[in-house]
Amino acid sequence: MSENRMNSRRTVLKNAAGLVGLALVGSAFAEEKKKPEEKKPEVKKAGDIPLLDEKLPAAAGLKYTHDASKLAPSVRTEKSGVSGKDQTCVNCMFYKKSGMVGKDEVGACQLFPQGAVKGKGWCMSWTKKA
Repeated sequence: MSENRMNSRRTVLKNAAGLVGLALVGSAFAEEKKKPEEKKPEVKKAGDIPLLDEKLPAAAGLKYTHDASKLAPSVRTEKSGVSGKDQTCVNCMFYKKSGMVGKDEVGACQLFPQGAVKGKGWCMSWTKKA
């Protein structure tokens, strides 16, 4: 074969391979776009988290209340040497302050990812902070 014909054939094959490669990349990109976007865990700030609904099964099951002072004394019993009346979310190991809602301190509780709890709240899983 002549030199021109060989170069021409090589050029055609190279271009064809390049087009196939572009088509594969394009189809892979299109497949990525079709996939539902995975939600990344959000880092929430005090104002972004709604208050926990006390009627949710998880909250009601642990007798969570936004205001521990409204509970009967018999509900909050002494734990870890802390009297029931001194137990609030603020001094619980599961609580982390995240801000204020009005005049109330609020925070995240590891037990209730559904919403923020009030610092003056309480639940029966209260555990003394280390």
